[in-house]
Amino acid sequence: MDSQLVTSMSEVDDFRVEKQAPRRWHRKRILGLLGALVLVGSVIGIVAASTSSSSDAKTVSTSATNLGMAICYDTYQADKIDAHFTTIATRFSAVRSFQTWLPNNDNVIDAAARHNLFVYPGIWLRGADYARDVQAAIDARSRTSAPSSAPRA
Repeated sequence: MDSQLVTSMSEVDDFRVEKQAPRRWHRKRILGLLGALVLVGSVIGIVAASTSSSSDAKTVSTSATNLGMAICYDTYQADKIDAHFTTIATRFSAVRSFQTWLPNNDNVIDAAARHNLFVYPGIWLRGADYARDVQAAIDARSRTSAPSSAPRA
């Protein structure tokens, strides 16, 4: 305080340090946070335990195929496309490719047709192989037929 004379208690209150919130609120917040984390952890544990068996995974994959779900596929490992499409065909009914023409390999549409997968063919618009991608999609369309429940690629 300065060297001023305090004349009333109301003036004394002006110079007092503000009271901090009781520590019990701090403890309640921490307990609430811990409770929320335990709840989230329990839910994750229950979900993980209920879907860990292989029979459940097969049921999920079968229903996904029946729903006509698709997945995007990029051809970084074009030499393994048949192995990839074998795996993809167990859970999905269609593939969206980022390109269609593949050097040193048949195109994505032909590979997908071997695995009874519907294809949404992709074409790199700014790529050097734009014309080859377009031609590969046109050629494959005339050569392949998609599964009976899906339109042709």
